[in-house]
Amino acid sequence: MHFFISRFGKFRIILWCILIVLPLSSVTARGEDMNYNYYYRFPLSIGLEYQTLTPLGSYNTDYNIFEVSGNIRYPIPRFPVLQPFLRVGFMRFDSLDTLDPEKWDHTHWYGALGLGYSNRFVRNFELGAEFTAGMSEAVFPNVSDTGTVGSTNLLFTAGGKISPG
Repeated sequence: MHFFISRFGKFRIILWCILIVLPLSSVTARGEDMNYNYYYRFPLSIGLEYQTLTPLGSYNTDYNIFEVSGNIRYPIPRFPVLQPFLRVGFMRFDSLDTLDPEKWDHTHWYGALGLGYSNRFVRNFELGAEFTAGMSEAVFPNVSDTGTVGSTNLLFTAGGKISPG
């Protein structure tokens, strides 16, 4: 099977290819010229967070839970995509048990060190991941007649983030 393309037809095909490839090459050239991770880097980030939580599973009773935390993030100057951080905070569990509402009330005090990876592809889109390791102390002031009881816990977290805008 033979295809016959006239000289004018070949010229039109080449022209269309150039018109399609030229804008794409200028977009990649602009993207290569600017590294958004360096352009939008920051020297230090300090954050505060408050959130209410709802347990997915059921304990023996229902709880109202909230968390207050703070974190400090320090991007490595030569590699701003790598961002070590420190996170400290507490989670307050308020028991809604009808028989003894204060018995299982407790607070988890925690601290953790972590490493975040955050890559900005374009000016307003970021993709990243975080890994954290730390410890917490759960303090139960009313669970025992002898006084406050504590429980030490290890914390490990891993997560991802997509940040448009």
